[in-house]
Amino acid sequence: MIFHVVDADGLNAFDGRTQDLKGDDLNGKGRLLVITPHREKWRGCSDAPIADVQKDRLGVARRFAREHEVIVVLKGHRTLVVQPNGEAWVNMTGNPGMSTGGTGDILTGMVAGMMAQNPNAARLAVMAAVHLHGLAGDVMLDSMGEHSMVATDLLRGLPAAFRRAQLNVTR
Repeated sequence: MIFHVVDADGLNAFDGRTQDLKGDDLNGKGRLLVITPHREKWRGCSDAPIADVQKDRLGVARRFAREHEVIVVLKGHRTLVVQPNGEAWVNMTGNPGMSTGGTGDILTGMVAGMMAQNPNAARLAVMAAVHLHGLAGDVMLDSMGEHSMVATDLLRGLPAAFRRAQLNVTR
């Protein structure tokens, strides 16, 4: 299977051309495309005003995922992971301290890495990456608070996030 992860800034290349996300060159057999916009970057995916997207985040993400046959990770408070079939998962980890430059880049790397390590369960790997990303932010919130958090702090929180997640699975 071929995996593609396009982060928020990468979506700028498709501004006004989102139909190309479903093109033959990306939509071949065995291809999985994940996009990870936040609400401001969603403008490149839709003509809808940001306020309208915020009113119906789930509906907007579901329509886009179905129409373009992609996984949408719509970042923000309660990040959404929406599958191409419309199935959605709401992430309950994370905090406002994570809304700082670079945290999305870390999420993109985590998504790509988890998918590469779990090619037979790539969709589940996307959800795990989103959960662990937020959990790493929560670990750092507990140790330093949200006001001074920077993106690289999430990297320091990842080992504890993995441990917390493993404890929750084994209970």
